[in-house]
Amino acid sequence: MQFKLAVDDCFFLTPTQIGNIDLKQLLGNLKPMQKRRLSYFAKLAMGSLLQLEDDASKSLSSQYGSNCELVFASRHGDFHKTSELLGSLAGKEELSPTAFSLSVHNAVSGLYSIFKNKKIPITAISAGKDTFLSALTESYIRIHSKRIDKIILIYVDQALPDHYQRFSDEDLQAHTVALVLSACNESSKGPLNLEFENVLDVATNVESNACHSLRFSEWITSTESQLTLSSERMSWVVKKL
Repeated sequence: MQFKLAVDDCFFLTPTQIGNIDLKQLLGNLKPMQKRRLSYFAKLAMGSLLQLEDDASKSLSSQYGSNCELVFASRHGDFHKTSELLGSLAGKEELSPTAFSLSVHNAVSGLYSIFKNKKIPITAISAGKDTFLSALTESYIRIHSKRIDKIILIYVDQALPDHYQRFSDEDLQAHTVALVLSACNESSKGPLNLEFENVLDVATNVESNACHSLRFSEWITSTESQLTLSSERMSWVVKKL
């Protein structure tokens, strides 16, 4: 499989950046009541989407109109909140309806739609180690099959809770990747055009446990022209055109 996408705008939160900022600063002019509803995971996702808007100097909805959709991707979702709920169940305690509703995988994207009045279709993606690349593939499919102008892609994850760390098969740290994607136009000098190609019969390399989204965010801002992302099933080669 091979496809191309243009990156019109981007915003990244790396583990280092997250350790040096107050997440509340990313939430802009959200109402205090709205901010209080957000977990650490939700602040990462919501803050990145809001900063992406600020970087674009105008609201995504006004810039791209109704011909724009959102792809929300996370391997584990807000698993810290889910873990707390499981602990409550184990202790035979009553569950908070609010906490339960906000533990749903795509809850944050729903809150973003409500808080910012984004009346756009939203797709939620979770596909193990291949979640990030699956979200990029989904974005390409939606752009070309539905003939829409833009896709807003947000990927967010964090390390598993301490008592689940022994099950982790990925070097996962808190981070986000937020992208505005469109169809590739190689004649245009504005957006960064990328080519993605997967190769099935390729042995995985020593970096197979590295988080794809983290490696992508480091690579896209570097001078390197090519990136290889490997999982158990396949390898993807990403090139800057």
